[in-house]
Amino acid sequence: MGFRTNSLACVKLLAESGQVSEWDQKQLYLYGMKDLKGESPIDIAIKHHSIRITEYLITAHPSPEAWLKDDMMEKIYSTLPEAMVPLMNQSLRYNPAKFHERNESIDVEFGTVTGYSDPVMDEPKPETKFLHHIMYAPKEIQRTVFLHPLVQIFLDLKWKNIRWLTWLAILFQSTTWIILYTVMVFEIYIPNCSEGESNNATSPAEPDDGTSKKKKTLRILLSLGFVHRDDSNLEDCDFNHGSAQCCAVILYFLSIVIIVKEIFQMRHFSNYFVDVTNYAQLLVILIAFTNSAPAWQSTSDVDKWQTYLAAFGCFVAWVLSLREVGKFPRCGIYAAILKKVFWHCLKMLIFYFPLLVAFTLCLRILIPVQKGQYTYLFFAIVKVVIMMTGELDFEDAFYGDDGPSLALNAIFGQFVFLLLVFITTIVLLNLLTGLAVNDVQSLIEEAEINRLSNELEQIYLLESLIQMCREKCFGLERWSDLFYSLNVTTTKYPDYCCFTSLKQNVETKSYPQDLKERIRKNMIPIEEN
Repeated sequence: MGFRTNSLACVKLLAESGQVSEWDQKQLYLYGMKDLKGESPIDIAIKHHSIRITEYLITAHPSPEAWLKDDMMEKIYSTLPEAMVPLMNQSLRYNPAKFHERNESIDVEFGTVTGYSDPVMDEPKPETKFLHHIMYAPKEIQRTVFLHPLVQIFLDLKWKNIRWLTWLAILFQSTTWIILYTVMVFEIYIPNCSEGESNNATSPAEPDDGTSKKKKTLRILLSLGFVHRDDSNLEDCDFNHGSAQCCAVILYFLSIVIIVKEIFQMRHFSNYFVDVTNYAQLLVILIAFTNSAPAWQSTSDVDKWQTYLAAFGCFVAWVLSLREVGKFPRCGIYAAILKKVFWHCLKMLIFYFPLLVAFTLCLRILIPVQKGQYTYLFFAIVKVVIMMTGELDFEDAFYGDDGPSLALNAIFGQFVFLLLVFITTIVLLNLLTGLAVNDVQSLIEEAEINRLSNELEQIYLLESLIQMCREKCFGLERWSDLFYSLNVTTTKYPDYCCFTSLKQNVETKSYPQDLKERIRKNMIPIEEN
């Protein structure tokens, strides 16, 4: 009955009837009693995605901790997470007599998010074991749950406990790996070449002062005592084999660790293969192994394709570093906005691509071939796209050594050129800019959702990794202490005693204004006896 149309009133009538007026009876009939298929009323409502009936059944009992066990919360969060919102609204309370401008503290009940089981007395589990299901939900559900003040407060407190581990991960994966890879590429693919005469023409006893070496960026960071060879192997050019091999060995070790982390993510995130950046991460590691091959060769000769691959690898690696920087709350929103605006402008540019081709072909026919700017179609299209930024080169196209051309094709070409400037540089460029930032508020809101999703992903990944180390590695007590220290609801005392408290007092004065407004909208006063 829970999935039929207009059945909510009937469910309320049965739940509030005199036959089930006591709370223990309600708990039995609504959550404990099952049919022949082994399904309770709330199981049937969740199964058929009856959101309103599920919301009513969740909030029907005044003490959700009495019946809302981990298995039921797992089922709700994985199927109908938005049904938990009414219960979340009851988790923010304040004392009207003490709440004022100088004291904006509220009482927050985190059981709706973390579950009501005790991680100290029961089997320890990540606090985000339920909330991580929201990452796979549709955008509308993510907006409803992620922007709820209870979830934002929880993620903020959780991030403060776990951010130092994220700093270490970013320092290890992003900073160290990228710098090592960049130095290795510079060592191998930008060799030192003499600017004077060859070494063979210079006496070993009297070194030529004019044969200076090109300084390479970041070489001083990892040279560590390695010196260049006196004799070169290829056209008076060489590279530092010792430094390149040192970078390659460390890079191999770091890459293996990153691959293990990626495999761990594959097992714990069902949408791992949906994210394009994960493929890019694996591709960069493969490129790094390929680029390191010349470091172990006896000569300095590298193929052209290896040089192109190294340039592509450096570009992708440094672009991916934005993903690591975007994991921090203050930087994540800017990375999300950049991604959103980029894809939006790219889609619009693809849509208007025939217009660019039209101008390209027209100018290719009208402008003399000897000008060379529109000789080849590909370069002509690139030229037109660059002209959108204001790089017009009008004189180079229509003015020669003898002055402007008065031929009919040149005059008509100038008219087409003027039309191109008006449509692309003025109209189209401003249109792309206007469409990209038209709805700034929704853009910021979507970026905030993406930031919270990335933040939750990092928290859940670290929690799962620490839990796995706690279960399978030595030093159980040390891993347990680390696990409990990252929890929001667990407090560790100096005598090595842990205590779980789902209700905590949180000061909201430092929160952003929009979050404080949502908190005031959802919080309810504490009733004094």
